[in-house]
Amino acid sequence: MKKFFESKTLKVMVLVLGIIIFAMALAFVLVKFNVFQKKPVAYSVIYLQTGDIYFGELSQFPYPVLKNGYILQRGQDGGVSLLSISSTIWEPAGYVRLNRDMIVFTAPLAKTSAVYRMIIAQQQGGAVQGSPVPSTPNSSLPQPKSSIKPSPVLSPVE
Repeated sequence: MKKFFESKTLKVMVLVLGIIIFAMALAFVLVKFNVFQKKPVAYSVIYLQTGDIYFGELSQFPYPVLKNGYILQRGQDGGVSLLSISSTIWEPAGYVRLNRDMIVFTAPLAKTSAVYRMIIAQQQGGAVQGSPVPSTPNSSLPQPKSSIKPSPVLSPVE
């Protein structure tokens, strides 16, 4: 038995076990601190099956996450405005995790788009939240499937 503890086999087994434990600890730390998470595209549009349209910084790994999000809000006059998700009554804490199965499409926003310019203006304090999106007729917005009712967009608490 004494020779077993002095053998090369035991030394190799301990070394292999040590490497495995180190690799597992390293993997845990890397996942915990989102090292593998891709950098979000500057701003994206996310269209859901419910008809809701979200804008913001979208990450896809390990699941869709929207940060600094905005929603389109349709007014009674038929106009469309942009509202920060953090201004809604449910005030998400930093991000919104999206259901991948409910996403119809995503696309990066062009820096020349009216929505992109409004987001940048709001972040710089140059625009009032809820101000109308210029040149966006209501009819040009994607319409939800007829079998699915769009979810209501909540207004901020005043």
